[in-house]
Amino acid sequence: MAEIEAEIRSSPFAHLDETGWPEDGLPRWGWVAATPTATRFLIAPTRSRAEVDALLGGSYMGHVVSDFLGVYTEDVTRAHQFCWAHLIREAKRVAEVDPRPRTEEFRDRLVAIYRRALVAQATQDEGMKHGVRVALGILAADRRLSRHPEVARLQRRIDLEFHALLAFLDYPDLPADNNHAEREIRSLVLTRKISGGTRSPRGSDTVSTWASIYRTLRKQDIPLAPYIRQMQSSYHLGTPPPSIFARN
Repeated sequence: MAEIEAEIRSSPFAHLDETGWPEDGLPRWGWVAATPTATRFLIAPTRSRAEVDALLGGSYMGHVVSDFLGVYTEDVTRAHQFCWAHLIREAKRVAEVDPRPRTEEFRDRLVAIYRRALVAQATQDEGMKHGVRVALGILAADRRLSRHPEVARLQRRIDLEFHALLAFLDYPDLPADNNHAEREIRSLVLTRKISGGTRSPRGSDTVSTWASIYRTLRKQDIPLAPYIRQMQSSYHLGTPPPSIFARN
């Protein structure tokens, strides 16, 4: 696990997400930190910054890609990229629940800005990036749209997290959404549905450890069965376990 943690903590960005997890009938939280090369799961008793620190370490220097959970938005010590997919989904939900000109206009303008932002990121055109920032600022400050309370709530979110929403503009490889973490944590959700959770902290550690190894091996295109055989052989020979990373 130390090898996986070191890989994630050296990455320029890490996706984080969390989901509920029962342990002996008590509510716990399953966390994930994921990069293109590694995945680390953690089952913990709380949904707090302590778990973020446990996954990333206290001195992580990359961007944290996440949704708008308070544990992320209240952490001003790290660089963030907040998820545009979550923001757009909320705007679409507001327009579907209350289809009015204001809600639909907000949704449509937000989606259009996001599409232009992706082009600006890909081309690194400074004029286009500036235009995206201006357009998003105007949308967040549009008082006519803010007469709708739900639109006003999303405008406040944009205003508060303006720079963290647009961090990806200056980094060609930084994702603007948290879809990767959502895909990775789906395997933990499926395990929870099948097993009903775990019975003890030791069981939770076992699940999170092997889920981390399995998902990381998949990213490294390393088959699970041969890797387990190498681990067993190393254990009996008293030699270091095989690296989980193909490049090593």
